[in-house]
Amino acid sequence: MDRYRSGELDIMKFWGILLVVLGHVTNMYTPSGLVQSLVQSDSLELVSSFVYSFHMPLFVFVSGCVYAFQKEVLQKRVSFVNLIQKKSKRLLIPYLVFGIFLVLLMVGCGFRNDIVDYAFNGVLLSKDSRHLWFVLMLFEVFVLFWVMNKAIDKFRFPKWSMLVISFVCYLLANRLPYILQVCSAFRYIFWFTLGYIFLLYKNDVKTAYIYISGGVILTLNMFIDNEIGMRIPLMSTVTAFIGIMVFYQISCNTKRMVKYKLYQVISKDSFGIYLFHVFFIYLLFFFLADIAISPYILCPIVFVVSLVLSIVMTELTRKLGLQILIGENKPHAK
Repeated sequence: MDRYRSGELDIMKFWGILLVVLGHVTNMYTPSGLVQSLVQSDSLELVSSFVYSFHMPLFVFVSGCVYAFQKEVLQKRVSFVNLIQKKSKRLLIPYLVFGIFLVLLMVGCGFRNDIVDYAFNGVLLSKDSRHLWFVLMLFEVFVLFWVMNKAIDKFRFPKWSMLVISFVCYLLANRLPYILQVCSAFRYIFWFTLGYIFLLYKNDVKTAYIYISGGVILTLNMFIDNEIGMRIPLMSTVTAFIGIMVFYQISCNTKRMVKYKLYQVISKDSFGIYLFHVFFIYLLFFFLADIAISPYILCPIVFVVSLVLSIVMTELTRKLGLQILIGENKPHAK
């Protein structure tokens, strides 16, 4: 593997954050949307389903790739205590800070009625933490993976055996209680491990084989579903994996975009965008919910406005020296 971080990983994060914002906007046109738009759209509901089929596994997959690069290529060793400290600053502090903002928004706009109940059950126990579920889940995934990786190294098992263990965790996830995102951590550690293993062996994997095998499986599943009426439970996993591989290939072929200012800003502010954007989406739809606006006008407007405002708020947070709120360290004085 190259000693320098592969540019496609950063580009995948760029596409990933745009997909997240798009998914949360179009989700308002689905039955699960927090604020139902006055004018509905079947096509935007379809877009939402498409994005949701792989965009969060993509994010966790990239995180696994980056962690593998740091540990296996750069040979960075992190103790368990140091991991907890670093990831608490990076993830837990933003979760708690933005959790407070979320409580104020959800109760203030009337989406939830009891502030104490929502603060405790919704955010503290993460039973209804909206987009912040991902932040808490990722912290737990890092902890779980560190323990699993340590055990694998101690017993001298091959690295790929972690993929087997994580897949068993994936299958057991639905049996775990939905509290503190433990079940989500068990589900998504598979995608984190897949990213880790992918970076180790990516030069030995032919992308064409992935697409061909994935296409065959999807076609077979459609035939079984339509002709026999039987659904394969794990097809969502295959769909997500194909989506990840497609965007990996897109990222490999769009490396020229790193020289553009828009890419640089969004890439630098991606985590801040993630933390802020949902608040603006909810507020925009909340104030515009009773106005009959074409979805094909409102959706792009909300997408752009929430993205721009999230960038502004992220940059403003840094300007005020409050980087800790978005999981960043203050730059060292020169």
